[in-house]
Amino acid sequence: MSWEPFSLHFKQVFDGGYKYLDNCGRLMLLAEERLCLMPEDVKPSGCKMTLPESGIAVVLDSSELAITQELHKDNGAEFINVCQVMEQLVREVFEPRHVESNGFASKMYWALGSSDAVLAASLKFGKGLPADVARDVEMPARQESVDCHFAAGSFDLHLQIHPVTFQSLTFQKFNPPPLATAAHRRRLDRLNQKAERMNTTLRQGIMMDIDLVEFDPPMAPLAKHFEQLKKKELILQGRFNVL
Repeated sequence: MSWEPFSLHFKQVFDGGYKYLDNCGRLMLLAEERLCLMPEDVKPSGCKMTLPESGIAVVLDSSELAITQELHKDNGAEFINVCQVMEQLVREVFEPRHVESNGFASKMYWALGSSDAVLAASLKFGKGLPADVARDVEMPARQESVDCHFAAGSFDLHLQIHPVTFQSLTFQKFNPPPLATAAHRRRLDRLNQKAERMNTTLRQGIMMDIDLVEFDPPMAPLAKHFEQLKKKELILQGRFNVL
């Protein structure tokens, strides 16, 4: 057993993206054309798009671009491509005045077979309290977690390791009505692929969250930032071994 990928996340916070209000539809059409993204929800306050067969979701408004992929299997290759294309579209269509931050995050899990195993693993990683605290309160520690920030230059790294229980194990699937058009059936088929790709055997384990944020980032390819996250991911996987 080992750390397994659970999800990848990207978030860009920008200032002055008010052209969203006039050009959101144009950006969505370009995203459909370049990435085959499907619209999920469109409001004056924000829009949602999805690539259901890949577990990718995009949320966008006048100040933030957020992208998530669940249970990726290609080390993030498709995810970073979507991030780069969407980030370029935001610059091209919304012309924000300033990018305040770019952040990439990775969530990994180590599945365990029992609650006792999960609690024991959390104590192995935690070790945050002096041993005499348990003695003074006359109670042994039952569960602990890791929550630490690291900083260097314009980067902030946030690491969390904690027990997790996966509560939602069912996913909505859609059946086309008898008179559905071919386009409607294709749309439902794509949406159903999201449910089909999810792992419904997950029960409990340890989750590792790694969040690498750069403030006031330069105009540089997002791939370099993502590569830094992946390098730190490998280091921390080796540092925290559940076995």
